[in-house]
Amino acid sequence: MIHRTNIGAVHYAPSSKGYVAFVSAVAAMGGLLFGYDTAVISGAVEACGSISDSTRSGWDGVVGSALLGCVGGVIVAGKLTDWLGRRTVLAISGFLFLASGLWCYGPGPLPELVARAFWEGVGVGFASLMVPVYIAELAPARSRGALVSFNQVAILVGMVLSYLVNAGSVE
Repeated sequence: MIHRTNIGAVHYAPSSKGYVAFVSAVAAMGGLLFGYDTAVISGAVEACGSISDSTRSGWDGVVGSALLGCVGGVIVAGKLTDWLGRRTVLAISGFLFLASGLWCYGPGPLPELVARAFWEGVGVGFASLMVPVYIAELAPARSRGALVSFNQVAILVGMVLSYLVNAGSVE
């Protein structure tokens, strides 16, 4: 059932197929960001191929801190979801993606880059756990598999986008 407002915006009833598909697609944006943020670091590391070995080990710390943030995010997300709810944790994940993306925009010392990557990883960890759970709980049984696959496709699309961005930025 579709309801139109006086300004032409379309609103779906919470029980309609369109509403469930729309919410699933929006939630799958967490998967897109998960894929993008996970793969985009490869371009930065490749761009640093001409740096000294001592600095390269610092870059290894940046990449490793992102993965540690992912692990920490997954570990914390379950309990945090029980306490705050799924939508709130997904919103926190989105905030972490936005904040770490803006924070990573400018240059900074290596310890700051490690902190940036860690918090971005926490957002990835939250999204990797909560998005498929949220979609699966929202979707009716007959379309659950198809709607949860939005997340998997979004992860791969995010990875491909990051590789295209990396390819465009290599000199």
